[in-house]
Amino acid sequence: MDWLAQLPVEALHGIGPRQAAVLREYGIHYIGALAAVPPATVQRLLGGSAGRLAADRARGIDPRPVVPRAMPVSATVRYRFGRHVLDGAEAARRASPRTTRAGTVRAVRAAPHGATRPPLQRRPT
Repeated sequence: MDWLAQLPVEALHGIGPRQAAVLREYGIHYIGALAAVPPATVQRLLGGSAGRLAADRARGIDPRPVVPRAMPVSATVRYRFGRHVLDGAEAARRASPRTTRAGTVRAVRAAPHGATRPPLQRRPT
């Protein structure tokens, strides 16, 4: 959990501005420092259940189930060419890197066992 330790305490779920201010008063600025403080001390600083939750979450303990988010219905990427491009192959070549992100959503939904190249839709402007 090294990546978590270097984040500020207010990045921890459940730590609001007031709780972060209390922790900072005691020299606890980062989640790693909060994880190093004994849970009983965190409970005294933040209160019973809030302190217990903060101490657990700083140590990577969170009993809540992980619920995956649904894939978005659609994704759009707009790219404005610097000049008019009439050749479809040229337009696809220049826009392809920019459509990868939007195409990933479509490809994962369409082919869960192997992504395919996303189609490029061109609209006249």
